[in-house]
Amino acid sequence: MFIKNILFSFCCFFIASCTPFAPKTSNPMDILPSPIPQYYNILELDSTAKKDTSVQEASTQATVPWWETFKSKDLNILEQTALDKNFDILTAWARLKQNAAIARKSLGDRLPSIDLTASTGRAYQTKQADKNALESSSEADSYGVGFAASYELDLWGRVASDSKASNLRREASNQDMYAAVVTVTAAVANTWADLLGNRTTSAVLKRQIEINKGLVQMQQVRFSNALASSIDVLQQREVLVASEAELPQLEQNAVTTRNRLAILLGKLPDNLPMIDENASLPFLGKVPTTGLPIQVLEMRPDIRAAWARLEAAHWDSSKAKAQRFPAIRLSASQAFAAPSSSALFLNWVSNIMADLAFPVFAGGSLAAEESRVRAVAEEAMQNYIKTVAIAMQEINDAIATDIAQQARLSLLQEQLVLAQASAQGTLRAYLEGTDTFLRFVTQLKNTQNLERSVAQQQVTVINARITLYRVLGGLHLPLASMPNLGRKR
Repeated sequence: MFIKNILFSFCCFFIASCTPFAPKTSNPMDILPSPIPQYYNILELDSTAKKDTSVQEASTQATVPWWETFKSKDLNILEQTALDKNFDILTAWARLKQNAAIARKSLGDRLPSIDLTASTGRAYQTKQADKNALESSSEADSYGVGFAASYELDLWGRVASDSKASNLRREASNQDMYAAVVTVTAAVANTWADLLGNRTTSAVLKRQIEINKGLVQMQQVRFSNALASSIDVLQQREVLVASEAELPQLEQNAVTTRNRLAILLGKLPDNLPMIDENASLPFLGKVPTTGLPIQVLEMRPDIRAAWARLEAAHWDSSKAKAQRFPAIRLSASQAFAAPSSSALFLNWVSNIMADLAFPVFAGGSLAAEESRVRAVAEEAMQNYIKTVAIAMQEINDAIATDIAQQARLSLLQEQLVLAQASAQGTLRAYLEGTDTFLRFVTQLKNTQNLERSVAQQQVTVINARITLYRVLGGLHLPLASMPNLGRKR
């Protein structure tokens, strides 16, 4: 009895002295190589940028998705279709379900396992005392039922670490899915803008072709009346053919853009929903509020995914450390056996066991595994730092691009007004005989090129705004407004 008490006391002391391995909690800001700047680097472009885009706190509780700021019913329908059918989103959703199942499996390892067994059988036996004796045979039935339970005492936190790592990887997959949503919705909006922009440019070009045809007819009449030379007619025809040569490329772009949009919607080419391609390009206001740079850590799904993977790698390291220490597993079983079903529960056997496994020699594999997961954690940390740095770069670039492209559009529109006035003046001077036709043709080409440039720049401005929304991540993408992502697939 004394020895049993000693052993019991030793076991209690041993268990109490066990400390689960757990990674040290860290702050995302602490592992960055340099502090996050207070403001975005856009003051060189616009003196009002600080007031408009940097110090304002962005609302993280937005009530509408960012694409609704374009006020297009067609775009809203396209985005909702993509959220429901896009191949990349569905793939990310399937990957999330895989990691969710793994997390549930690891949670089950923390609970006792119980197995219920049942058996029945018949045994045949033949006996013969010697080779001259007669054979005798017998048969017997057997019935059995029982259960067995086992549970591992997680003294060092191995099972808990594995469960926490699995849950973090599930969260990383969840953020990957939202990152796919951000990317896909931006791609749909870009393609929609390209489609409208292509239509706008085509309309401008067709109008220019009609004008050039009228000028060719005018020159032919003037040539027949000896008021213009054949060179003047040829020059005007060259302008007409040059404008007509732009049209096939625009028609090709329209087809490829529709096909690209169909794929984004999870459809085969030539299955694009009916949309109004004659709709006007949306009007954009000033640069939206972007929040403070530090808010990027909380809002970008790719950053949240990288942080979750870093935390999961730390828990994997804790699990690898725990595997090098003893493991205690408790098991209990009770079985009933009898030669007939009526006497099945009359005879029973119970077992209670405690197993201790201590890894004494494993050829260095456990130490190597610990080194491997530690290196994986280092890789995850560098990937997190790089993700944050790239996010800051993308937002800075997107804000600068948005401001610069809007400024360029404004200047191009001003230049076009001047060019149109100049073209009218040179045409009038040519008809009055005070200027050459070559000067008018040159000015006409410049004006028409500017008209097409303005139409294309309008699309560039919209795409720049879409890019800004994309790089801001979830800041302007309220997930609660996407019911399709929350339902079971």
